[in-house]
Amino acid sequence: MKTCWRLLKKINSHFPSNKNIVFKSTFCLLFFKFSLTILSFVNFKKLFYSLTQTNILQDYNHNQISEITYAVKVISSHLPFETNCLVQALTTKFLLRHDKNVVLMIGVNIHTGFEAHAWVEKEGIIIIGDASLTHFTPLWDWK
Repeated sequence: MKTCWRLLKKINSHFPSNKNIVFKSTFCLLFFKFSLTILSFVNFKKLFYSLTQTNILQDYNHNQISEITYAVKVISSHLPFETNCLVQALTTKFLLRHDKNVVLMIGVNIHTGFEAHAWVEKEGIIIIGDASLTHFTPLWDWK
């Protein structure tokens, strides 16, 4: 239990002004990691689709997007298990679901074997998951 509290204190030290984003990011990372583990991808897609449907539209500015992506990256690095690019991209897309210009992309690299990668873009600019994408061919965009 002491380890959990130390971890939370360490994460919170990165976000002195916005504790809400820490909670939301942590919960989403854990929820999506767990859901991807126990559900088939078809069922997960249905669940994620239902969670991201909204009638509220908002255009997030650069600072808001940076704060959310920073939170997802920092919290991912402090969790006791790995959160891959898909879990981080799903979390980011969910937290920015009110912005219809934010798109989750899934692509593959077949040049050096088969490798998949997920990232999130807004108006063609990558906001999270910015591994060298020159070799990845987008297969699917999740709006």
